[in-house]
Amino acid sequence: MTRDTTTARRWRRWGAAAAALVALGGGFVAAGGCKHTVAPRETLTSDEVRTATAFPFQDYDAIVHQYVDTEGRVNYQALRRNRAPLDRFLAFVAQAGPASRADLFPTENHRKAYFVAAYNATVFRNVIDRGPINNIDDNKVSFFYGTRFVINGREINLVDLENEIIRPTFHDPRLHFALNCASGGCPRLPNEAFVPDRIEEQLEREARRFCNEERNVRPVTAERKIYLSHIFDWYAQDFVDYENAHGHQGGDRVTFINRYRDAEHQLPRDFEVEFVDYDWTINAQAAAGQPPSS
Repeated sequence: MTRDTTTARRWRRWGAAAAALVALGGGFVAAGGCKHTVAPRETLTSDEVRTATAFPFQDYDAIVHQYVDTEGRVNYQALRRNRAPLDRFLAFVAQAGPASRADLFPTENHRKAYFVAAYNATVFRNVIDRGPINNIDDNKVSFFYGTRFVINGREINLVDLENEIIRPTFHDPRLHFALNCASGGCPRLPNEAFVPDRIEEQLEREARRFCNEERNVRPVTAERKIYLSHIFDWYAQDFVDYENAHGHQGGDRVTFINRYRDAEHQLPRDFEVEFVDYDWTINAQAAAGQPPSS
């Protein structure tokens, strides 16, 4: 079996790439270099924060309904032209999260839904704040490391939001199928919000979909190999920990994937695992005959 690659190694590789960019005059650097915080474009008044009776998941739901199609592709150009609802929602993300209004998030499912929406909505902003993008890989250092946003009252970049808050707080690898970094290799972005009263079924749905898409999980019997998305490589330990916590001592990403596949499509445990190249092409809607671009 292919040796597990930890997420820490992944980020270190990106950090090394960032240093190389700086040496070449490329601008941002992840570790100890040029980072900046972009302030929320809209700010809630103290009365708005204090008197809110619920976090506005419905506002984010309206955004994804309008700008995300059934294939998970986003109309970033239209979103950029009409960004006011997104900016308003991100004001709530910044100022009315669990840290300042814990009463609005009484259950873990409320908090999960908040952080999924916060991550995905912040990615939307991260895309539309920039010029047209065709490939996230071309902007990776700035996109994930160099740009910080205000989320739950804290200045934080996307890498740290996922690895310092979301993963260690919830220990739920199904969230990897809900977080979307605007790339073609990401899980398909639903055109609905994850919401507290449905997030359990939504996470199960997205895990099942991801684990049954051939682009993410492809066994080849003749080669005795299983070709997997790099998500199962970068976060391998998350799947091991989940399996151990749910009755499968010695389980791993393959036993996790098999939870979501029918009996006739179970992956053999003795096949070698390889990882397919990650598709960093932006998940933008494209005109006929045109490459995707934001």
